[in-house]
Amino acid sequence: MDPSPFQPSPRRRISEPTSAELEADLVADIARHGKPYVPRAKTIKSVVKNWSISRNVSAEQTSLMTEQQWNAIIGDLLANYTRPGHIKRGVLHISVDSPLVMQELAIRKGEILKKLQDSLPDHGIKSLKFRID
Repeated sequence: MDPSPFQPSPRRRISEPTSAELEADLVADIARHGKPYVPRAKTIKSVVKNWSISRNVSAEQTSLMTEQQWNAIIGDLLANYTRPGHIKRGVLHISVDSPLVMQELAIRKGEILKKLQDSLPDHGIKSLKFRID
């Protein structure tokens, strides 16, 4: 009797690997790595760090806070051509639309940095880095 397409097919039982199969896997691991391969457990710190990097959580959070301050500090004219990015190791990365705006920001870098440090002391901004996008 042919099984009907509407009837579920019988499930196959998945068996546990035999000791010979486990031994063969162990021998293959030793051949590849020189010793039995045992993956290390991940620390909570590494899991949280990888998650925040993949989601760009810290960069988005600081970016949103500095966006409002950034516009107030540099003025509306320059704010239209710039976007503050992430803060990494005390350096605020700023995307700029044109070389002319980048030159203007480089001239005013000290003044802008001082204003940012005064208005956002908890961010620990020590320097500014401009890049053209």
